Amino acid sequence: MTYLEILYPYGSLGLLKLGINSNSDAIDFGNRNSSDIIFKSAQNLKTYSEATDPSSVEISKIRNTIKSANTLFFLGLAFHPLNLELLYSEKPIFKSNNKTVIASTFGISEFNRKLLKEKLKDLGGYEDIEIPSFTAYQTIRDYSEALRV
Repeated sequence: MTYLEILYPYGSLGLLKLGINSNSDAIDFGNRNSSDIIFKSAQNLKTYSEATDPSSVEISKIRNTIKSANTLFFLGLAFHPLNLELLYSEKPIFKSNNKTVIASTFGISEFNRKLLKEKLKDLGGYEDIEIPSFTAYQTIRDYSEALRV
């Protein structure tokens, strides 16, 4: 089975209604009419300390998904050491020579991108990683064929 799963370690502001089959709990795009919606959405966000409990269901799911996925896209992560610790509990998770790993690194210098690439290889046991200096949107656009695999 092939599907796309998006995981948010720090929560999200909620679903958007983007089509006819949207979730009934989703928020209309551009809706500014209800403070209740804003309050409800804000409750879905987590601070770093709330999101890093290693025994939480969300963290276990993220780590298991990283282990089992054939293709990983890291978008907008900023690669702060605490974020990487959140994703990788022990290193390497496994040796993976056939996993596709792509990470958006917009605004990160060439020197730091090289160091980051080696750090991700070490943490995840990956053979190779693509780290374009693109925004999340540009990364998805230019590496879209990797999503079809």
